[in-house]
Amino acid sequence: MYLVGVVPGPRSPSVIRGQISHSVKLAVDDLQKFRQGVHFTRTYNYPEGRLCKSLCIDIITDALACREIAGFPSPSSLYPCTSCHLKKSEMGNLNRQSWPRRDLREHKRLAKAWWDAETFAEQKTLFKSHYLRWSEFNRLDYFNIILYTPSDLPHTGYLNAAQTHFREIFGIDFEKPGGDGQPISVSDPNAMNVDLIRPSLHGNAVLGEDVMKEIYRDMDNIFLPTWMDSAPRDWGSARRGKLKANEWKMLTLVHVPITLIRLWGTHPVERKRDMLDNFMALAQALRIADFHSLQRQDIFSFNKHITHYLKTLQELYQASDESILKPHHHALMHMGEDLAFMGPNHARNTMPCERYIHFMQNRNLNNQFGMFYIIGLVVHN
Repeated sequence: MYLVGVVPGPRSPSVIRGQISHSVKLAVDDLQKFRQGVHFTRTYNYPEGRLCKSLCIDIITDALACREIAGFPSPSSLYPCTSCHLKKSEMGNLNRQSWPRRDLREHKRLAKAWWDAETFAEQKTLFKSHYLRWSEFNRLDYFNIILYTPSDLPHTGYLNAAQTHFREIFGIDFEKPGGDGQPISVSDPNAMNVDLIRPSLHGNAVLGEDVMKEIYRDMDNIFLPTWMDSAPRDWGSARRGKLKANEWKMLTLVHVPITLIRLWGTHPVERKRDMLDNFMALAQALRIADFHSLQRQDIFSFNKHITHYLKTLQELYQASDESILKPHHHALMHMGEDLAFMGPNHARNTMPCERYIHFMQNRNLNNQFGMFYIIGLVVHN
């Protein structure tokens, strides 16, 4: 892996005005040259020279950056999905056959119309009409921008779906005993009863003081393999703050299941067992999505578990006619298609890129732009 370039700061380029296209264009220009092949007169292994060809396989980013680079609307827009035209208000629709799919030819036509608009006002009007912007990747004749922008598992699965389940569906409260997460139904939800949307705010948090105490105790008593990193012992507290994707992964797949199975597996209250079944469906789906090798049956099982999770999630926790499912939940419904088309997630997730970003952010450049030349270090034994 090597760094090609960094979009100049100090602020992010305006996506609305298409400013990011100027930076992406430089990379796409090189990709077009390498499609035909670039001849190097001499390399270390080939003194007589060599022809080098390259292709862009897919765009590996989080959901927001993907939409900025690929020209799709934001996850909070009317059409949040990059694969289909399902509206945000229809996120509760779990019938894949009913989803209106995006068409690549029509997508490129509308994106080109936005780019060819003569004024910013005209671009704004066109975007409100079809919710698409131009992307330089559309210039690559082999690149299918709809298929080659898959959801990223660390962000979609752990930082979004898993974290949402813990913080908003379950809710965490260190001052009261754990509840059953039962939604309160009224005829006219409004800002005065926002607790209907976030159970953690209305004193009915599932992960109460007693449950969190049991989770912490199990975490102290468990011995993990050396290749697994434990989540922090004070997770969920205000003092701990944000967790990383791998920490949410450990909580979802290891720590919390150990405790909840012990507490709720034979619980006399049927709802607690249903809540456990719902959570374990999410854990099982994310576990399969993390496989390093896949068979057809694995993808079938993933689709089965994620559909069961989202269906029972609405049955257990939805308080009104408005679905509690979010765009990242819908993205998980498409992940089975991504697994079938592109293979296991580990070969294309953002974790290696995030480590490089962390490295770059920790470099002390002292705001001397253009003065940092070292991008690699080779150590010879």
